[in-house]
Amino acid sequence: MKLPQLSFGKVLGGTAVVLVVTTGTAVAADTVGSADIINESIVSIDIKNDSITGADIKAETVGSADILNASIKGVDITDGTVGSIDILNETIRTADILNGEILGEDLADGTLTSAQVLDETLTSADILDSSIGNADLGDDVVTSNKVVNESLTNADLGVDSVQAAEIQDSAIDSGEIEDFSLSNQDISVFFAQVRANATLANECSNCGITSSDAAGAGAYVVDFNHPIVNCAFFGSLGDSLTSTTSGEISVVDRINVQDSVYVETRSSAGTLTDKAFSVLVVC
Repeated sequence: MKLPQLSFGKVLGGTAVVLVVTTGTAVAADTVGSADIINESIVSIDIKNDSITGADIKAETVGSADILNASIKGVDITDGTVGSIDILNETIRTADILNGEILGEDLADGTLTSAQVLDETLTSADILDSSIGNADLGDDVVTSNKVVNESLTNADLGVDSVQAAEIQDSAIDSGEIEDFSLSNQDISVFFAQVRANATLANECSNCGITSSDAAGAGAYVVDFNHPIVNCAFFGSLGDSLTSTTSGEISVVDRINVQDSVYVETRSSAGTLTDKAFSVLVVC
């Protein structure tokens, strides 16, 4: 059999094929296109580091699995694009919120409680006018310096709530006193009308006066049930049930006894005689 003879052209062509297969340097630059590359055959090692740009990535194809955890920064996110739906519930903390940015409109009605308000931070400007009621005040917390001077009226005071301790000395004048409302005890004037037999005929209202017959005729003791030291005593004969009686009467205090007087009644001749009389004590 006669073998074919090799020509120079055939040898040169075969050498070129071997070079292409073994070195890859025979492909001209910028001549390989997408159609020349087998689908899904390019791997990471074939791509130069940091050479892929946004223009090379198809829109909406990069997912969470493609992004390195904790690598996205604020500069990577367009301002105003992150919404409530993008934030995991209960993950925002005070350090994430700019100071002074939370407003009333950001808070749901009825969500703030005492525990969320810093003690002693609320001022008058924070409280709605006329919104504080009795239920909001602790017992015995309102003092005199919280009350506007001369602003309280009768309607603000409970019946019989003002006592002597609350009234300043020498502060009440006749204009504050109801006419004919003072009793004998209020003005420290006491009187007693005693019958000749030493029984009590009349007395000042609720004074609790008692009278008794001392030893002997015309001698009496009247107990006013109240200290009458440094008081003046006045006596006259007769009581409300008898006409004027002639004779004499004397009224003196009792030694070491603070609430009674000693009375003697006599005839016009000066003889001790039982007679009706009246005694007035002014302190």
